[in-house]
Amino acid sequence: MFKAAWGVDWGQMRDSIPLLYREAGESGSVAGVDYETVQLDHGTSGCTGYRLRIDGRLLAYSGDTSATPPLDRLVEGAEIAIVEATGPGEPFSHLGWEQAEALRDRHPNTRFIWVHVYAGTVEGAAADLQVLDV
Repeated sequence: MFKAAWGVDWGQMRDSIPLLYREAGESGSVAGVDYETVQLDHGTSGCTGYRLRIDGRLLAYSGDTSATPPLDRLVEGAEIAIVEATGPGEPFSHLGWEQAEALRDRHPNTRFIWVHVYAGTVEGAAADLQVLDV
């Protein structure tokens, strides 16, 4: 069992919280939040992006993905988009900074929050464990 330095047994904690795992469909509603999914490109495995309608606002979340047309479909019309911006250049199966900037330029009415930054800094990136007011 893994115990953190502050004495929390994460295995025991996980077992004590009633969790229900559901595979997301193309669209649906969970806990009052309507969602749509968009299949994105991430190497050979792909990944799923989510468009969440929360309090009348549209939030897009990509996770790891490449700069391909499905990413633009995910972000289209979103007020806020949480998208990775891994690093400079064109990292394999991830979004590079230049590609992230081009995505932002194509969607000027969307506020982007960049995550999964592995090296250096990029304007608009969220720091680990940072709480953002959106």
